[in-house]
Amino acid sequence: MARTEASKEGARCHGNSESARVGSGPLSYQWTFGGANLVGATAATLVLPNAPPPEAGSYAVAVTNVAGAATSAVASLRVLVPPTPGGVSTTGKRLRSR
Repeated sequence: MARTEASKEGARCHGNSESARVGSGPLSYQWTFGGANLVGATAATLVLPNAPPPEAGSYAVAVTNVAGAATSAVASLRVLVPPTPGGVSTTGKRLRSR
């Protein structure tokens, strides 16, 4: 499982799924993907276990409380797909031998 944490220093990634975490306290969250709200994504942490290529794209979170609202900068998720065994790519083309 991978975990990406939003921080002042940038993002950190570990493993095979993606997540980001923001804030603390009496806050409300709404995560977006490509500018559209993600249904049910209302926690401080967004976890995308074993993210497939269609989940690559732009993510952000809107955070609100009684004092107001703020929206995060957009974070881009790039999903890398490892080559399949036997030298055949995910597109079905044979990979070159070295």
